Amino acid sequence: MATLRRLVAAVARQPGGGELAAILPPGTPRRLMGRLFYLCLELCGAGWLRLEQTRPFGPISVGPGPRGAPPTMGQEEEEEGAAPEPSY
Repeated sequence: MATLRRLVAAVARQPGGGELAAILPPGTPRRLMGRLFYLCLELCGAGWLRLEQTRPFGPISVGPGPRGAPPTMGQEEEEEGAAPEPSY
């Protein structure tokens, strides 16, 4: 899960953000894509991420939320109120 979090943070920090589908390579198992989507929803709920979908079944754009881009693992320990990482 830490690797997924780093990938999401890297995309969110890019100028203009990126697309959710571009975070993992094509052919990624659906279970892993589901975990990625769940992580993005948690980070969005905590204010670290912004998710936007302009049309049904369209691409989902990812960008930094009101609190900024998600912290990396080293920064997370320093941040108060950071979203806890779920255990699987």
